[in-house]
Amino acid sequence: MTPTRNNKGVVHENGSIEAPNGHLKRRLDQALRRRSSRDFTSIEDYRRFVDQEVAKQNRRRARLVDEERRALKPLPPKRTTDFTLVSADVTRNSTISVDRITYSVPSRLIGYRLRAHLYDDRVEFFLGPDRVMTVDRVRVKHSQRGHNIDFRHFIGNLKRKPQALRYLSTATPCSPPMPMPGHGRRSMPLSTPGRPAATWSPSSISPPTATASMLWPCVSRLRSIEANSPMSPS
Repeated sequence: MTPTRNNKGVVHENGSIEAPNGHLKRRLDQALRRRSSRDFTSIEDYRRFVDQEVAKQNRRRARLVDEERRALKPLPPKRTTDFTLVSADVTRNSTISVDRITYSVPSRLIGYRLRAHLYDDRVEFFLGPDRVMTVDRVRVKHSQRGHNIDFRHFIGNLKRKPQALRYLSTATPCSPPMPMPGHGRRSMPLSTPGRPAATWSPSSISPPTATASMLWPCVSRLRSIEANSPMSPS
């Protein structure tokens, strides 16, 4: 094998490397069109699909690929860096922003600086040498922002502030639906024996206050979830 180098400033000499990359993308696009769907049940299924298409292309040059493999040296003993390293601080809201995506982290990490290893399919967060969390990587268009929020990360703060749930009502799994003030303008007729009918509107009553029996089941549920969560703060 005789190595060659491109001449400085002659960009068209990169064609022998860049052109096959474009050819592969077009082959994948055509294969997806023949498949009649671009949906896959999992990332593993999509990777198998790509591997099959690449194998079809390599079969045309099987002899040359075998010659190349015989000349290859053994892999290095340690894995090379195949991720992007980003450092960011955890906000007081127990979130961290990485590559335009807001991720939630356990509340015990508030105020710390974490190192994020960005892989193709996941993000690993490290505090010093210790890996504290791994999440699926979220991807969005360059002009957009996204988020990946896990409510379990906030339970540690919520259980220390039960009054934060004081006015929690209406359509929650912790309590039955209740009428809320100011949520509508329609008046409802009320009548009492011996008295003429009257009307009232939601804006004329005081805000409902959650009682202990309504609030406590929700707090108990949060505490049980936190106790069983592997990411609960110590």
